[in-house]
Amino acid sequence: METRAAAKRKATAAAAPPMVAVQKQHPKRQRVVLGELSNFPNATQNKRKEKLQCRKNPNLKKPSSTEFIPSSSSSQFDQLYVSEIYEYLHAMEMQRKRRPMIDYIEKVQREVTVIMRTILVDWLVEVAEEYNLHSDTLHLSVSYIDRFLSVNPVNKSRLQLLGVSAMLIAA
Repeated sequence: METRAAAKRKATAAAAPPMVAVQKQHPKRQRVVLGELSNFPNATQNKRKEKLQCRKNPNLKKPSSTEFIPSSSSSQFDQLYVSEIYEYLHAMEMQRKRRPMIDYIEKVQREVTVIMRTILVDWLVEVAEEYNLHSDTLHLSVSYIDRFLSVNPVNKSRLQLLGVSAMLIAA
């Protein structure tokens, strides 16, 4: 006994024009990962490899031997500027235009509450501990979150995205 589906396939095969056999690639044939792909499967790879040479740029400025280029391990360089950097950041924080509104959750936010912000900050603390982030990164990310929330209303579903984005920018 033949099923309906088998009868339908047989009828379709009888009515369809004859199919042309398509040659499939051998399954064990491997391609080069970053190799150049050509449109022709039988193209030869007998191209001559030329040696590349570097040219010297006559307009290139050579650094003088008296220039001091600090390395990342230069603790003396770090000590000179750390206090100045912190003073500058503190002065920036004190500017009124850079501080968040005091009651932004009541005035600007429709869906976000104080409890939701608290949960977000707790989660960011856990993330910072998990990935061994510097404490300044955490404080800076919370500052970015507060400044953004004081100007833009955010949906509940986007609050965690805001937190992660602020942490990425702060890092």
